[in-house]
Amino acid sequence: MRNKTKKSNRGFTRIVDFGVAARRRRMLRATPKFTTGFTLLETLLAIALFSSLILAPLSIASNGLSSAIASKERITAVALAQDALEQIRQVRDSNRLSGSPWLTDLAPCMTANGCVVDSINSHNDTKKINPRSQNGKKNGLLGYNPTLGLYGYAHENQTNDWGDSKFTRYTIVDEIVSGREARVTTVVSWKGTFSTKIVSVVGLLTNW
Repeated sequence: MRNKTKKSNRGFTRIVDFGVAARRRRMLRATPKFTTGFTLLETLLAIALFSSLILAPLSIASNGLSSAIASKERITAVALAQDALEQIRQVRDSNRLSGSPWLTDLAPCMTANGCVVDSINSHNDTKKINPRSQNGKKNGLLGYNPTLGLYGYAHENQTNDWGDSKFTRYTIVDEIVSGREARVTTVVSWKGTFSTKIVSVVGLLTNW
């Protein structure tokens, strides 16, 4: 039997059914209470989002660093090629001033293998132009002295402070107009991250 009672509320009578109220309380107690939080899917999506936000700048920085290293190597290779070309011009100038034939001492460069141009004469001999062999000494592999900041061939004599660099250089001279004009090609190669890189600088030499 339901228990009912009357309550006065400013002149109005409100009937309260305690049986219904009791059932409501039991239903509320029986209803499971869910606590706020994240599901596994939401957690995984959040991790993926934060990972992408972190990895994207790192990837950009890594690519930028790789590009900077590649640019530095290429600039160095071009400078080394230009150095050999200028040394060949210096030999031509010395020949003209001394009255010698204009391509004197450049015979080693007028072969298929080309020559090794040692602009700082680090071979400790009297020649700055030497034949290039495919193997062994004077094959064109440049050395580097970090103390002096110079590239040369002193490492072949096991001179202190000199070590092998990553650059190989050789020069070929072709007389395209006999007695008048020659083409000078200097090739510098080095081992890149994924492949061998090559820079070639070509200049013309005239018998002025």
